[in-house]
Amino acid sequence: MLSKEIAEQIVKETMERLNRNVNIMDESGVIIASGDKTRINSIHEGALEVIKTKQPFIITDEDTNLSGVKPGINLPINFHEKVVGVIGITGDSKEIKDVGSLVKMITEMMINQAFLSSQMEWKYRTQEIIMDDLLKKDFRIDYIQNRLKLLDIEFLKGPYYLIIIQIKERSIPDHMLFQTIKNYFSEKTSLMGFIKVNRLVLMTSQLSVFSLLKLTQLLSELKRLGVQCNIGYSRSIEYLEELSSAYQETDLSLMLNSADNEIVSIENIEAQALIYQLDKDLKKRYSQRFINVLSDKMVETLDVYFNTDQNIKEAANQLFLHRNTLLYRLKQIKELTGYDPKVFKDAVALQIFVWLRKNRAEDSTF
Repeated sequence: MLSKEIAEQIVKETMERLNRNVNIMDESGVIIASGDKTRINSIHEGALEVIKTKQPFIITDEDTNLSGVKPGINLPINFHEKVVGVIGITGDSKEIKDVGSLVKMITEMMINQAFLSSQMEWKYRTQEIIMDDLLKKDFRIDYIQNRLKLLDIEFLKGPYYLIIIQIKERSIPDHMLFQTIKNYFSEKTSLMGFIKVNRLVLMTSQLSVFSLLKLTQLLSELKRLGVQCNIGYSRSIEYLEELSSAYQETDLSLMLNSADNEIVSIENIEAQALIYQLDKDLKKRYSQRFINVLSDKMVETLDVYFNTDQNIKEAANQLFLHRNTLLYRLKQIKELTGYDPKVFKDAVALQIFVWLRKNRAEDSTF
């Protein structure tokens, strides 16, 4: 557990405060970090004595016949009731005795923190492997069960919900992000992991009712921590084998989130999603009647008009147009296409085209 990196950090930070040379020796008595670079990789006999007795060892001027030592104090570094190294501080032992105890305590705290961080890192990487397997169409349930046992997680039982957190920007590290999410979803009945650099997937189980309020609270907390993101969540699913399709649906809901809602579900945009999944040739044939007739400006006008529930005043405000200018554009669209955006059945036909037009950016063959 006492790595060279941790030892170098301890030496650097301690020497800045004590203005004395500090050595860190491993469990074999080899100096692995020191303010005096010439001493690195040499054997420190004082450290060997500490490792043998598990007690502090003070070196005076009379002891300098020992190999590789200078006057000072050497203290055992303990981790889980085992001596994993020795810290040595050069100088008069009377002056540095009290300081040495403090440095020893800080060193042991740093080692323990590094251990906890590595354990947490292993835990989350294992969850990512499980999540990656579950999102495949074919997976072996016995592999999943064995890995869950390693994490001390109960076997996940339905119903399940899958949540995608698409991160735009953040200033907090992974462990803080994970800890924040754990405050809202039990780690005993949930899995989470990054499947892409800025995409975190969470699967939670044994919820009788999905709590949108919980997601709203989580989003609010993430914002407070400087995380800008969108969250998509699936419908309730009963079997693990459905997770792959649930992920595809949730991914689609985020992609088609034209209103840029912060939290979205496939159920919010189900009609648009159905249109998106139509046969490509059918989509092309349908769009032909409008593509060469409606300009980009007219398509944008229709998009805003429909997103405001055909509210003339609100749509005009969002488009920075006078009310009469918007009415004139809608009249032009009717004359050019034969479809009146203010009439329900005609608006449906135009809405379908607007959705198809927006999907072209994601579909290179369309």
